[in-house]
Amino acid sequence: SEPMIIRTASAEHQVNRSVRTISTVDDLVIEQAKQRTESWIYEGAPGSKGAPSSVDLESSAEAAALEQSNGQRDPSIFQRKDRRNTSNTVFVQSTMSNPDTEATINCVCTVIRAHMVDAAAEAEQTPEHPKAKIFHDEEFVRSGVAPRVPSLAALVTFFRDMYTKSQMEMECIIMCLVYMERLTKETRGAVQVRSYNWKSIILSTLIMSSKVWDDLSMWNADFSQVCPTFTLKRINELELALLDFLG
Repeated sequence: SEPMIIRTASAEHQVNRSVRTISTVDDLVIEQAKQRTESWIYEGAPGSKGAPSSVDLESSAEAAALEQSNGQRDPSIFQRKDRRNTSNTVFVQSTMSNPDTEATINCVCTVIRAHMVDAAAEAEQTPEHPKAKIFHDEEFVRSGVAPRVPSLAALVTFFRDMYTKSQMEMECIIMCLVYMERLTKETRGAVQVRSYNWKSIILSTLIMSSKVWDDLSMWNADFSQVCPTFTLKRINELELALLDFLG
């Protein structure tokens, strides 16, 4: 049966709200690549025995100062230069064929945390779906007190551990975010990633991503061994709930 949708005064606002999409992740990856672009001090062309070419000096005065020093390099006359090439491209450490897994996880977790902050700000206008209780984390169920939005480091650690130990493919990182945003869209904001359900939602969406994309995905019993805080019964319940909401 299809999940019941709660329609509130802010339901349309939730649907029309600009949701962070995968393009946001692309922007974050590029931004991190720019920040990691290596800066270097020119140390001379290959085969020049350490003597820099005058084309890399800031002025002819610097070249003259170099000649007066008998070819000995004086670091004070060299300027720190950004690495660059003639094709006007950014030097990145990853490509489509060799992606940077760590950077992608960081970017996806940044978007997930932003969704959590937005959900906390709109908690009063967008009530939670009654069936969404299935996603409540065990810590929240025991204490009954909603924790604060976790730090980015906590999100990255949980995500990376689950991804690495489950031996998932790179594409599962992005697919996890896709399923998470589809969950919010399909329920018109009645089910969102929040500070008290983020572990369960990340786990269930990662498992679904793995089963859809990976040729040899692990069984739910294996996932319960990878993440001992989630029993096999609990993982089965989360998977069924996610499928129910996504239709």
